[in-house]
Amino acid sequence: MLRHPHDSRSNGVRALLAAMALTALGAGCSRKSDAAPAPAPAESAPAAAPAPAEAGPQTITHKASGTKFQAPPGWTQRKDEDTILWVSPDKTAVLAFESYATGTDPGATVLQAARKLNLEGLDWKGGQREIKIGKDQIPGRTAEGDCTIKGQPATYSYATLTTGSPRSVLVLYAVQKSAPQQRKQEATEVLRSIQRGG
Repeated sequence: MLRHPHDSRSNGVRALLAAMALTALGAGCSRKSDAAPAPAPAESAPAAAPAPAEAGPQTITHKASGTKFQAPPGWTQRKDEDTILWVSPDKTAVLAFESYATGTDPGATVLQAARKLNLEGLDWKGGQREIKIGKDQIPGRTAEGDCTIKGQPATYSYATLTTGSPRSVLVLYAVQKSAPQQRKQEATEVLRSIQRGG
């Protein structure tokens, strides 16, 4: 006996088949959407660069005077005949290290070093005073005053040291009045570091 297309049993079978098909389809979709993305490969962190080694103070040996001392850190060094000259990185301070014949008047050597440092208008302030420098307590004299460095107001100081050798030492430095305090400290440290042993 032929069933009517709208027979309830036939409709029930169709509904059951449709539900099964949707369930299978839905399961397949959920597997695709629920799948966790593949983890990205871990990137290795770049190796840390080794910290640069800090350069220690540079020791200058001055054989003519039998002395050695520490150069001002970061300053540019050049030589002018027998004079060693330095200029600070910001060009606000200059320093000269020179020797002269022991027993002679160092005045001419002071003026010569001042010319090499391009100091002008040297104005002496007061007289000399006696000093002792460094761990060897090298005896000497010091004086100071005003000057200009490339037209800028500055102060200068010099020391003459009797080292016990045929050559004595002159250290002359000048610092602009507007320079950082560090510049004067760097210059005076050169003087303090002088010791015998060149």
